Amino acid sequence: MSKRLQINLRFDNEPELHEAVKNKAAELGTSINAFMLAAAKSALGWQAPIDSVKMLKLIGNLESRVHQLEQELKKLRQN
Repeated sequence: MSKRLQINLRFDNEPELHEAVKNKAAELGTSINAFMLAAAKSALGWQAPIDSVKMLKLIGNLESRVHQLEQELKKLRQN
């Protein structure tokens, strides 16, 4: 039988933080528990921040678009 380890967080004086956590977890399609575990791991340096995968995809898309625009500019300069 595995041991259940648990930390209860109180947001009594932080209603905005609670709402932000709840909304961000929903936006990322994950549970509040999974979001908070990822946030703790990120703070400890055990994993990259949750949004890093999303950011890397965005950076990749932007790099592709810049490359495409550079090619188009090169063609325009040749004409």
